[in-house]
Amino acid sequence: MFSITEYSIAIAIKLNEVNKILYSYYIKNNVVDENSKEILMQSNNLIYEKIKSRFKINPEDFGLNVNHYTNEKNEYLESLEIANIIKERSLNKNESTKMITQDEIFYYLENKIQSSKI
Repeated sequence: MFSITEYSIAIAIKLNEVNKILYSYYIKNNVVDENSKEILMQSNNLIYEKIKSRFKINPEDFGLNVNHYTNEKNEYLESLEIANIIKERSLNKNESTKMITQDEIFYYLENKIQSSKI
């Protein structure tokens, strides 16, 4: 099992070689949430390549496909949605959080969109 952090979301990937399945789990407070177990069937190129190199397998043999669908507007909206989730979590006083500010996230996303238009 190994962990990956992307878009401020940490997940753990577990390989079941017998059944040829990849499982993903959410990680919260550095602890794997066993109740969040899901079969990993799609990923982006980065996660796909990390799985390939870490486990030394062909991920397609384990049912993992790369999601090639990219749409700038949808990617921006997805990033905006993630930023809103992070904002809500950071406002929750029951959990200690060490995150960047909402303004920093929006500034980053706006620059990302602007640079992709050039």
